[in-house]
Amino acid sequence: KDDFRIKYEVLSKDFTDLKEKNSELNKLASESRAMKDELDILRHTSEQLAKSESTIELYKKKLEDLSDLRGQMKMLEEKNTKYMQQQIEMEEVVIFYHNSFIFVFLWF
Repeated sequence: KDDFRIKYEVLSKDFTDLKEKNSELNKLASESRAMKDELDILRHTSEQLAKSESTIELYKKKLEDLSDLRGQMKMLEEKNTKYMQQQIEMEEVVIFYHNSFIFVFLWF
């Protein structure tokens, strides 16, 4: 009888220890699943971040190109103004010679 009682107490203690260990392992498994879910979310966020960074780089390049184009446009506007001024001056010369020719023609 004493042997059975001792065996019972040992088995009972082992059972209690195993229940505690099982509870601890279940808790760790639950934490592991939560961490896996968080890791999946972080991976997705990382992928979105990489795409966003790529898009930002593309927009930076476009802004640089736009800046270059604005510089070219300003230069072309200055050339256009210069050419328009030259055209006005040439037209004034033509009008002057035309009027001079008419005056000389009428004078004779």
